[in-house]
Amino acid sequence: MAQPPPPDRTSEPGGDPALDPAVEGQMLTLKGRFGDRLSDAEWDKVRVAITEQRQAAAAVRAVPLRNGDEPATTFVPFGPAPGNG
Repeated sequence: MAQPPPPDRTSEPGGDPALDPAVEGQMLTLKGRFGDRLSDAEWDKVRVAITEQRQAAAAVRAVPLRNGDEPATTFVPFGPAPGNG
């Protein structure tokens, strides 16, 4: 089985988001499509949001799961129980 790629250290807290090529690629794509719609300050906020989302995704991927692991939450619908309608 192939080994997963090493973690992207530039997306960690304290990492420099300007060094993260994935963030820069997303920024280039967005600026190409919507570049005239946001100010420089707004683009800075977009970069921060992308970086935070990548950090959150990395945290989720870091949780080791096996095939048989149950979900952390369960769905409980509201309303009357079946047959008590």
